[in-house]
Parts: sequence; C-alpha cells; structure tokens
Amino acid sequence: IALANGAAATKNISNIILMDSDFSNMKASVLEGRRVINNIQRSATLFIMKDICWFFVTLLPLILGIPHLIEPTVMTITNIILSGLCAFLLAFEPDSTRISGSFVKNVLGKAISAGFFMFLPIFCIYVYAFCKFGVGNVEGVKAFIQSDMIPIMSLCVTISSVVIFYNICHPFTKYRRFVFIFAVAVILLLLLGIPEFFLINGTEFMNSLMSSCASLGEAIGKLWGMLFSFEIYKSFTLEQWLITAVFLIISLVLFYISDRIIMRVLNVTMFNKKPLIDDDDPTDEN
Repeated sequence: IALANGAAATKNISNIILMDSDFSNMKASVLEGRRVINNIQRSATLFIMKDICWFFVTLLPLILGIPHLIEPTVMTITNIILSGLCAFLLAFEPDSTRISGSFVKNVLGKAISAGFFMFLPIFCIYVYAFCKFGVGNVEGVKAFIQSDMIPIMSLCVTISSVVIFYNICHPFTKYRRFVFIFAVAVILLLLLGIPEFFLINGTEFMNSLMSSCASLGEAIGKLWGMLFSFEIYKSFTLEQWLITAVFLIISLVLFYISDRIIMRVLNVTMFNKKPLIDDDDPTDEN
C-alpha cells in the first residue's frame, strides 16, 4: 500500500495507492471490498445455478437417447424473479462480513449443488415416466411428459429455487429478509394469479388466448376473468399432486447430501490450497 505523495518506485510496486494519502480511509476501502465480493457471491450463485440445471436437463436426453422434451419455460419464474430481480437487489446490500474461503469455490460449490437440486425433480419425473410406460416406449413417455408433467416440472423447479434462495439469504439480515419475503410474495402472486402463463408456456398461452378472441379488449377481459381462478390446479390429478410432493421431498434430502459431497470434492480436487486471506482483521478497532 502506497501513498499518492510517496515515491514513484513505491507506487509502481504497490497493489493499492491511497489517492488522498490518508491511511484512515483503509477501513472504508476494506468494507467496500467486502460488500462487493459478498454480494457478487450471492448474485453469481443465483445466475449460475439455472445454467447448471439446464446443462443437466440438456445432457439427460443425450444420455438416454431420446428427444429433448422440455422447454426453458419451466424456469420462467426462476429466471425473472430470482436470477433477475432478486440477484439485482442483493447486489446493493451493505455487507461488511469478513470474506472467507475461495470466491470461486464459494460460488461454484453452491451453484452446482443448487442447479443439481433444481434438476432432481425433473430427473425423477423422467424415471417415473420410463417406469410407467417402459424403457422402449419413447412416444408414450414423450406424450406423458409434455401433456401432464410440464406444469409439475415448472412447479417443482420454482419451489426448489425458492428453497435455494432461502439458503443463499441465510443467515438473514433485515435487508435479505425483506428481499426474500418480497420474492416469495411475488412468486405466490404469479402462481396463484395466472399460473397458466408461468407453469405451461407463456408464449403458446398468449397466442391461444389472442387467437380465440376477436379483439384485444375481449382478450384482456378473458385474461382478467382467469385471474385467481385456480383452473390449472383444479385439473391436477391425485397422481400429479403426489408426484410433486414425493419428488420434492426426495430432491430436498438428496440436495443436502449432495451439497456436502460436492463441497468435499471441490476442496480435494480444485481448492486444496490455503486461501490467501490474512488472519488479522484490518477493520478491528483494537
């Protein structure tokens, strides 16, 4: 660390130059660095987890040798509310918590386990479909998933992402508690208000709605009448509700098991070196 009015040689080899030549500002600089790094870790996890989930979703049909049966619309709410809005809001939280561990390990470890957790219900539905129709009956599996299971997958992925968001926000501060409650409230409003748009396929839903109406006003009136009608939930069979509950419980158990395993693997393979963080806290008043 060099001062702005120091020697040129000192400034050339320093990592940080204090432009006002005042060491008392170091505490504020360290706290600002902590805020940026801690908030980026949380926001980056929310961004990367959906990409890892979709990597598994894309890889599964290639391994099974079947067509790709799922569209990205199953993650519509996760993309808009959690990976979009909430990640943006978390970036502004004042956070002076001391940085620990490796940045890449913290982000990658949480993101891999989170993405795997979001993928687990989808994998369970694939397994259930093949057990129900047989391994060789690809057309039966395809028809079953695309006609009956897409809303269930969307619901499972959304609930899984909320659980992950809870873990990311924990331990809660007043700001994180507010963001979490706000996110849950918005998600419930969308799932209860107009679930057809978010659980099936928003584009196809709107195209079907517009084609069935003679004017924009009629379409708006029809859409308004569908708000909080719960028609899609009333159409769910007992089998669909049981699949949702059982597969979410199985996924939750596997998530907490896999989270520890993934972190241990990352520690052994990629992050077995001691983090370059000094034991002394530069913001300690003493």
